[in-house]
Amino acid sequence: MALPEIPDLVMEPKVDHKKILIVDDEAAIRTLLVDILADPGYELITAEDGAEAIERMERQRYDLVITDMVMPKANGLDVLLASRELDPERPVIIITGFPSVATAVKLVSFGASDYITKPFNIDLIKITVAKVIAQREFVADTRKQVEGYAQALPDSIAEPYNFIVFSQLLEKEIARSRLRNHVCSLLVAEIDGFEQAVVGGAINHWNERLQALFTTVKRHVRAGDTVGQTDPDQLSVILPETPLEEAIHLSVKIAADRVMGLGFIVRAVNFPRDAEDVDGLFRASKFVIQAARAGRG
Repeated sequence: MALPEIPDLVMEPKVDHKKILIVDDEAAIRTLLVDILADPGYELITAEDGAEAIERMERQRYDLVITDMVMPKANGLDVLLASRELDPERPVIIITGFPSVATAVKLVSFGASDYITKPFNIDLIKITVAKVIAQREFVADTRKQVEGYAQALPDSIAEPYNFIVFSQLLEKEIARSRLRNHVCSLLVAEIDGFEQAVVGGAINHWNERLQALFTTVKRHVRAGDTVGQTDPDQLSVILPETPLEEAIHLSVKIAADRVMGLGFIVRAVNFPRDAEDVDGLFRASKFVIQAARAGRG
């Protein structure tokens, strides 16, 4: 008697689906965004207005919210504030038809992670979403590693501080500078090509480029300066007792010392000239980097 055939077992790879809530009162826009973001790694859910989005956020967990700004019942700002209240660490991307520096400043000040503009640029939407999700994972991973302040401290030569510890140290430096009526600066170096790595599927090799940038930065900073990874594609340096002019001079030196094949932008911001707290300095650094990239184009 022949034994029954046993079918081959096919092991499906486990996919960590990121749940994304898309909010827009126009059905065509919702459908378009679902088509643009169609990806095995994303689970896409839609809401037709802000009120429905808030109700969904109260009942379910989402990794990212993408919301239009102008909607009936509850607008994008309502959705953003509700999301911040329910999950302060959840990123929110705002869709706006009125891009401007003033708009960007307002959205970021209310807690938006980023924004996308109409008419849509398909590649830019994919890149923005991938970068925001990568940043959330980066912050979450570093938080898991921090069981105590002492355990989070790295070898001063081997690796940069993680985001959480770096932010704490920056806060302390700002407080010290404020008490002494002194200045301090924040230098930011951001690697080129994150967008292409996302689109081209080469994101797995990103750590090698980040390590090359870290090595370059460490060659120029002082012993008392603090280097940290503040974004998936970004290193930042706390420069105590450093006026903006000196920080800019340092940024020029670092930019000139390029590793073969590694492109990056370096810029500096200053306390109290550009901002007076940690969040403000990070926002200011984001804007100067964006302005530098826009100037390149």
